[in-house]
Amino acid sequence: VRLAEYGKFTNTGELNIDIQGTAVQRTAGKCGTGSAICVVGNNGALISTGGGTIKSTGHAIHMESGTKQSIDLSGVNISTTSTGHAVIEVQNSNNGSSIKLTNSTATAGDNGNGLLINAGSGSVLDFEAINTQLYGEIKADNTSTVNLSLKNSSYLKGIIDPINLNISTDSRWDVTGDSELDQLLNAGSINFISSSSNTSQRLKVNSYSGDGNLGLNTY
Repeated sequence: VRLAEYGKFTNTGELNIDIQGTAVQRTAGKCGTGSAICVVGNNGALISTGGGTIKSTGHAIHMESGTKQSIDLSGVNISTTSTGHAVIEVQNSNNGSSIKLTNSTATAGDNGNGLLINAGSGSVLDFEAINTQLYGEIKADNTSTVNLSLKNSSYLKGIIDPINLNISTDSRWDVTGDSELDQLLNAGSINFISSSSNTSQRLKVNSYSGDGNLGLNTY
């Protein structure tokens, strides 16, 4: 699915996309090959509410060079089969750009050991997960901001470096490695997961608030 400037795509049935073959990395202003869903330019919007499966050898979702881009998916299973590509790639997308996943699952690479979200080139992304399971690493470069909200029993397992995170009372983040956040509001729970080598994880937060739980691994 390719959306150019002001492009709109609305779907109420199942959305099933399976991209195979060799994926080519994007260049500025272009999707590249191997992306299942790509939005380029201002005000592109995709809404799909009927469930389905989205998987790709490249990026499952790619937002590039535009403002107020939006993707709203419900009941989908999203994945990449390559650890070299993020499930969600966001480059130079800002000023109101957003992604909402409801009753969905997003998995990076093999068993969540890949890159879930990669934001760069001055991107600003609001990401809302509602009763959704997320597996993988979330990264933003020093010019970009990701505002992630885990709501309604959502779950994240992975590393963060660095974003803003809001965890609702019934949601959880399992920390699998050293992570850094700018702002963290924890009304739910954060658990530090032991690794096979029994090494500790470090969490650096510039601004922490909330009365949620912290589960420490003391092996």
